Amino acid sequence: MNNILKNVMKYSKNKVYHNGSYYSKIRLPSKHNKKYLILWEPNHTTNIHGHDGKNCVFMKVRGDFTDKVYKNDVLVRENNYDLLLHMGEINDTIGKHSLKNLSDEIGVSIHIYY
Repeated sequence: MNNILKNVMKYSKNKVYHNGSYYSKIRLPSKHNKKYLILWEPNHTTNIHGHDGKNCVFMKVRGDFTDKVYKNDVLVRENNYDLLLHMGEINDTIGKHSLKNLSDEIGVSIHIYY
């Protein structure tokens, strides 16, 4: 499975780089909102970011993740996602956040923006 995910990541056209590693976003079909399957390099961390007025629900599929939530550039909460299909939610009212794949293998999550 890991070799298949590595190849998908390698040839993905939608890569987001940060601090020397990246994640790949694969758009999933949807009529009413944006859905993505995201493949994470081992130990990849996103930059701190908001969601431009949208809600984001995310679900951990493979790997372990941590989600750090910030308000006015101050860390206010840290959530760990280590259970299969563990879900989280973020929006600009809650704050900005940064996600990290804590695993030494490729992580997989699903994100829905509405």
